[in-house]
Amino acid sequence: MKTKVFVLTLLLVVNAYAWMEPWAPPFDWSPARFRTLPNETMEKLFSAIKDSDGRSYDDDRFSHTKGVTLDLNGDDINDIALFIPYLGCGLAANGYSAHFLVSDGQGGCMENILECYGAEPSDLVNVNGKTYFRQSSHVWHYDKSKHNYWVYSLFSFETNGLIKCANDDIGDPFPGITIHYETPRFTQADLAPAVRKEIAEAVKPVSRKFTILKGDIKSQRLMKQ
Repeated sequence: MKTKVFVLTLLLVVNAYAWMEPWAPPFDWSPARFRTLPNETMEKLFSAIKDSDGRSYDDDRFSHTKGVTLDLNGDDINDIALFIPYLGCGLAANGYSAHFLVSDGQGGCMENILECYGAEPSDLVNVNGKTYFRQSSHVWHYDKSKHNYWVYSLFSFETNGLIKCANDDIGDPFPGITIHYETPRFTQADLAPAVRKEIAEAVKPVSRKFTILKGDIKSQRLMKQ
């Protein structure tokens, strides 16, 4: 009698998203109201914008890019938010470049680029009638312990078209900072206020004039009212 032996091999595939700590400090907010950009507009913008180093994005990122329109800085002119994925491996698998095209009050607009993780249009939130972007970032801090940190901050949109770190607008619990452990702890790191501020402001936006479009955003018919 012959006996057949079957060997079952289990392959454990680690989801790249597991590397990102799925936590953010609780605070009182409501969703910002936005509209999804038409595909034609998305294509036009995607071909025009550059990354923070001035390079064009690979075409394969376009199908994964999300774009919305809303008034970000409260001047009654529609602005644009684009979330372009890294499409990398490991931590980079959930990395995004967030582009905010914001009217500058002088008939033009500024482009602001912010590197982040897990960025979604739903990270645009309303607090006390003002729109903020809820950013998640990963920071290496050269203190004695040389920890990596997950950092959760709020960014506001100014009437001059720029964005700025606005943790002080809300105060506690921002910035939210957790140490990057192999197993997420979901608790604030015990850090001195000055160190917390230094870590939170380590990821800075890149801002520049968006010269592809002349005049304000609405006049270029980029966004359908």
